[in-house]
Amino acid sequence: MIITDSEIISKLSNKVRPLSSGSPEINFIKAIAKRFDDKHQLNLFSHIKTITKVGYVIAQGFHFVPISSVKLVDALLATKKFHPDDKNSLVGCLASYATKGTGYREQGQGKDQSLHCDIASNECSVHLDETAFKSIGPYGNFYNPDAGQHVVFDLYWDDKLVKPLYEWKPGVGRFFDRVTPNFLHSSTKYSKYGASFDFYKSDELTIQMEYARTFNMNKFLRNPKGFYKTKEQTFMFTISGTHTIGN
Repeated sequence: MIITDSEIISKLSNKVRPLSSGSPEINFIKAIAKRFDDKHQLNLFSHIKTITKVGYVIAQGFHFVPISSVKLVDALLATKKFHPDDKNSLVGCLASYATKGTGYREQGQGKDQSLHCDIASNECSVHLDETAFKSIGPYGNFYNPDAGQHVVFDLYWDDKLVKPLYEWKPGVGRFFDRVTPNFLHSSTKYSKYGASFDFYKSDELTIQMEYARTFNMNKFLRNPKGFYKTKEQTFMFTISGTHTIGN
């Protein structure tokens, strides 16, 4: 189901700053709704009464008053792709640090992104995490090691630093939003960490500089002190993009 700009704007409460059709915020709300619909056949907007708060980027998402939080939870669980956070485990507790109600995460791994819903009876929120770390194994769902990247980037860098900067000065927030701390991650076989900076990023073109340091668990366990003196460092400048050739 395609959600129109006017449908989104009609659900904005008077607490939300004015948003116009075609704005980045309206576009990312549409992108979140489209992901729910395309991947899970779930019409998110059929569960939304009023949108009460909108972030500046898709990682901050938006808050809303649900028509029925119980029915929304039932719809999420019916997809079999969303699983509640386990706050009794260490990883689950850290991962849901910023969650006020009960968190429901979209499963995924590797370079996947992941929808995260925070469900409470009177107010809910949804955003798109850069890192997916909820996987399915023989004994059910579990947190994979990519949770480290989620804690470093999504929870602390993005939520505790970049988000307040957006609220203070949107221009300053946008600058720091170009920086991505990279923790040990499955996409690099847990072999490097560092940070990257996007000089320019769109759907068609990305210009990026990356700093990375190698990590070898075997060498680290054998000689922790020597490891820090000998590991390799790299700087890489990349330009990547896509171009559609017309008929």
